This record gives sequence, C-alpha cells and structure tokens, in this order.
Amino acid sequence: MRSLIPGNSQRVRQTAPNVFGKFVEAEQYTKQEICELVGSDPSGEKLYVVLDKFAMHLAFRETTKGALLSKNPVASYFGNVKNDLLELYLSLEAVSGRRLHNIASVLDKYCSKRDTDFTHQAPPCTKNDLRVLSTTLLKHAAVPEDYKDYALLNLLWYLLGRSSDTLCLMKNQVAVYPGEY
Repeated sequence: MRSLIPGNSQRVRQTAPNVFGKFVEAEQYTKQEICELVGSDPSGEKLYVVLDKFAMHLAFRETTKGALLSKNPVASYFGNVKNDLLELYLSLEAVSGRRLHNIASVLDKYCSKRDTDFTHQAPPCTKNDLRVLSTTLLKHAAVPEDYKDYALLNLLWYLLGRSSDTLCLMKNQVAVYPGEY
C-alpha cells in the first residue's frame, strides 16, 4: 500500500512530527506533556489551543534560507499533525472537528495571501472620523477612565496616523492600571 503513496506525501508524513517536535520544544514542553494535556481535556479546548499555536508557528516559520514556508508544506504539516492527534484522541473529533477545520482554512487563506500584493488595507480615517469617534466617547463618558480612553484615542491616532489602526488595539494594551504611570 505504501508504494501507492507519492514520495512527497511520505516525506511530509515523516517530517511533520519533527516540525511539531520543534514547535513543542520552542514552547518549552515535551510531546508527552502535550499529549497528557490534550488527553485530559474532554472538551477539546486544549487541543484547539495547541493546534492554533502550531498554526501560528507554521505561518511564520522560516526555511534554512530565511524564506517563509510556502502554502503547501504549511498545510501538509498542519493537516498531518492534526490527524495524528485526532487519531490518538478519537473522542475529540466530534467535539472540535469544525473548529480545527476553521484553523486550517484560515491558515490556508493567510499563506495564500502573504506572498501577493492583493491584500487590502483599511482606508485611512480622516480627522472627521476621529471627531465622530471622540464625540461618541465623550457623550457616553460615565467615569474618569472614559476620558482617559478619549485621550488615548487621540494620542494613538496622531502617533499611528490612522484611527482605524487604533480600533485593532485591545483595551488592556493601552489601559492605565493603578500605581502605574
């Protein structure tokens, strides 16, 4: 039966566990610890987190020549590792199959677009857009922190140059915590 499988597929099946092993080492775990972690969670959430991080690792993994891995090896490595883990934990297939497929499709789309110039950035926001955002924040301000949000919005808009970029920030990335100035 193995003679019917193309040579590239056989190499990927052998290489994928090695790539996953390097990922696990980079995360400062062992394969055994990852298997115990995934096996102890019947909800499939830990499997999802592990494979999501592995997908990110693959998306930004460089070859020995310094180039990013192309779409096909990324998809093959991810698919093989996902299938290997689901073979070990058959009960997690029904629980997390759709979510894992979503990771694979997002990874595939990302790898397809990263080497092209067809990615579209958000149009730059104008000062009028900033005024609308600021007015909305000030109208609904209820506590002093809301005024800090207003000040941070304006500051970051001028620092980053586009208010659409500030919308991508999480509040905890720019929050001022007690005792920190």
